[in-house]
Amino acid sequence: MSTVHENTRELAIQQALHELRGKLSGSLIEPRDPLYEEARRVWNGMVDLRPRAVVRAGALPDIDAVLDAVRRTGLALAVRGGGHNVAGHGTVDGGLVLDLGQLKRVQVYAGSKLVTVEPGATLADVDRETAVHNLAVPLGVISGTGVAGLTLGGGVGWLTRSSGLSLDNLECVDIVTATGEHLHAAAHENPELFWGLRRRRKLWRGDVLYLPCPRAAAGPAGREPVLPAGTLARGPACLCRLDPWPAR
Repeated sequence: MSTVHENTRELAIQQALHELRGKLSGSLIEPRDPLYEEARRVWNGMVDLRPRAVVRAGALPDIDAVLDAVRRTGLALAVRGGGHNVAGHGTVDGGLVLDLGQLKRVQVYAGSKLVTVEPGATLADVDRETAVHNLAVPLGVISGTGVAGLTLGGGVGWLTRSSGLSLDNLECVDIVTATGEHLHAAAHENPELFWGLRRRRKLWRGDVLYLPCPRAAAGPAGREPVLPAGTLARGPACLCRLDPWPAR
């Protein structure tokens, strides 16, 4: 690649990131920013990559803005939910990281036993809301794990033997494709997509980011105290069943 071509591409990236910064509800953090070292860090300290920029999404529409910037610049994209992935898939060298960690709203519909989960929510976020109603979702073991990645990866935890994997309890998913299309996937709506998300996760790596809505079947059970890759997750529009946990 010629120096002229490299300089032209760098100027185009700088312009695209400048425009992206103006569209975001959240923040765009580059290497020169004081928060960069913190923003690029993931749970596995052995993963030491330096992205071109980190976007901390402040609202769901930020996802669309980031996807547009990625398409324009050709930068590699890494999506971070809870940031707990041991392989470091929540970051990328020289690319753009979309950090969804601030989008963690969990809403429990106790009367109908349904719950919605935003893409950055962790197990702790879900437990905190469901426990108020003596309800729980069959998730994992470590409170800081992101619900999205855990669920689409299977989701083995304290309640697996009684209630199945987290993925077994997935009711529906709202996604935004890499081309910006917004889709709802469930058993009776885009069923092949839903099957792919639930049974063939590897087919979607690099093509999809997700928002799972698991169904609960028991109550608080021995998890640690609260502590805390594409298509992209859209927002809390998925509903899941919850069953009460009997007090003892």
